[in-house]
Amino acid sequence: YLPIKTRQKHSQKLVCDVIVNELKSEKLIGLQAALLKFTTAEKAGSVASVSLEEKEIPVKTEKQDEAEEAKTEKKYIYTLEVISKKGLSQTMTIDAKTGDILSKTENGPASADLKANLLDFVPVMDVDEAAQLAAKASTKNYTQVLSYKLFAKNGMNVFSFKLYDGDVKNTETVLIDGA
Repeated sequence: YLPIKTRQKHSQKLVCDVIVNELKSEKLIGLQAALLKFTTAEKAGSVASVSLEEKEIPVKTEKQDEAEEAKTEKKYIYTLEVISKKGLSQTMTIDAKTGDILSKTENGPASADLKANLLDFVPVMDVDEAAQLAAKASTKNYTQVLSYKLFAKNGMNVFSFKLYDGDVKNTETVLIDGA
C-alpha cells in the first residue's frame, strides 16, 4: 500500500516538473522581463494582456530573391496588448529568447473595454504555480504547456493555458484564476 502511495506522489511531482521545465527548457526570458521591456520602452503604461506562444517568424536574409519564398523559423514570442501613457492601444511583440522588441503596432485610442480590463499585478500568481493548477484541472490529463496568456476580465486576472500531450494536434485550454 505504501509504495503505491509514494509512487503516486512521485508521479505527481514529475507532472509539475514537466510543466515548469517545458517552456524553461527553451531558456526564455521570464514574464517580468517581458513586461519590463514594455515599461522601459514606453516609460510607463498599462498592460491588458500578455501571451507566450511559438510562432513562425520571417527570417531576414541579405540576398533574398523576390521570387524566392520567404524563409521562416519558429520562435517563442511574447505578445503584449498595452495602453501607452498617451492612452493609445498598442501591440508589442518581444523575442522570448533574446528579449529584443520585434514590433510595436499602434492600434489607435484605447477602447473603454480595454481600459476596463487591465491587469492588476499586485495579486498575480506565479506562472509556474498557475501552470501546475492548470495541469491538475486538465480533463485530459495533459501536462505540457504549449502557450499561455495572462489577461484581465471583469476586474480579475485570468491565465489561459493551452496544454497538450506532446502532439500539437491534441490540445486543451484551461482557465485559472490568476490572483
